Amino acid sequence: MADAFIYDHVRTPRGRGKVDGSLHEVTALNLASQALAAIRDRNGLDTTLVEDVVLGCVDPVGEAGGDIARAAALHAGYGDSVPGVQINRFCASGLDAINFASAQVMAGQHDMTIGGGVESMSRVGIGAAGGAWPMDPSLAIPTYFMPQGISADLIATKYGFSRDDVDAYAVESQKRAAKAWDRRRPCSRWRSCSPRSCRSASSAASTPWRRRRIPTSRRSLTCIMPAIPPASSTAPPRC
Repeated sequence: MADAFIYDHVRTPRGRGKVDGSLHEVTALNLASQALAAIRDRNGLDTTLVEDVVLGCVDPVGEAGGDIARAAALHAGYGDSVPGVQINRFCASGLDAINFASAQVMAGQHDMTIGGGVESMSRVGIGAAGGAWPMDPSLAIPTYFMPQGISADLIATKYGFSRDDVDAYAVESQKRAAKAWDRRRPCSRWRSCSPRSCRSASSAASTPWRRRRIPTSRRSLTCIMPAIPPASSTAPPRC
């Protein structure tokens, strides 16, 4: 079996998945095509050598539907000869798209592929695609389907994770991210985003996160009410 090597990786900034999110004006197609264009431009890539573009998308409907991987390749100027396929494995869609793309190389089917994921939750909300699992009682009830928030609460209860435990974990994660930004580790893999074109960048979307982030502390997290209020609900401290 052949080895698969990753030659480059790039991602767009993230915004809040709300209608007032910083990237709300940027479609999923534009997000994907700008990342593909960055891969091409920064490597001087001859896109005729790309034999498949595999993108994961959890809710491939509306403007994010219709095989967005193929559409993004065309939109990025990769040419008519470059195919694309969209896959859906829920939250692991982007990860498995990379696995699928690398598997094509390892199996000897292709020599060069691109794998990744795309989603714009501020434009195509979670659950927009529907599906039998959450909506059909004949499947949802026997398989004990439940929303992720309730699942997380059950896991925390079963394995003894307290609110303090998960807050401490979140704060440590934020500290590590801040250190990485201060050392400029992730800078080379970010692609500025704009709703206008693959070459322009809006200042709001391209401002480094390290300049805009709000300091996170244990106290600041206690000001956030839990998504699922406890039985004995108490008001958060004044913040």
